Amino acid sequence: MAYKPTVGRRMSSPNVIPMADIMLVLLIIFMVVTPMLQKGVSVDMATATNPRDMQDADKDDAVIVAVTRDGKIFLGNTAINKEDITGQIKDRLANRLDKTVYVKSDSRAKYGRRGGSGG
Repeated sequence: MAYKPTVGRRMSSPNVIPMADIMLVLLIIFMVVTPMLQKGVSVDMATATNPRDMQDADKDDAVIVAVTRDGKIFLGNTAINKEDITGQIKDRLANRLDKTVYVKSDSRAKYGRRGGSGG
C-alpha cells in the first residue's frame, strides 16, 4: 500500500491583519506628506464673486508673493523685507519671457501705509 499523507484542515477565512497594517502605514505616510505638497505660504484668501482660474500660478517656476495676516511678505517660501522685494523680483524675472508675478494675500491683511504725513 502506498503512503498517502493527510492534509490538515484549510483555513476558511483570509488573514487580513497584514493588509490592515500596510493600509495604516500608507495612511500615516499620506497624512504626513500631504501638507508638504502645498507650495508657498498658506493664506486665507478673500472669496471672489467672479474668480478666474490661473493655472500658470501652479507651475514650479511661478513667481508668487504672499502677504500674511500679520503683514509678513514671502517670496515663494522665503520671508523677505518690504524694501528688498523689488530687487528680488527683478532678479527672478530678468531672464524670463513670462514676467507675471502672482500675489496672494490674506483677506485680513492690512494694506496701505501707516503713519507719516499726508500720504
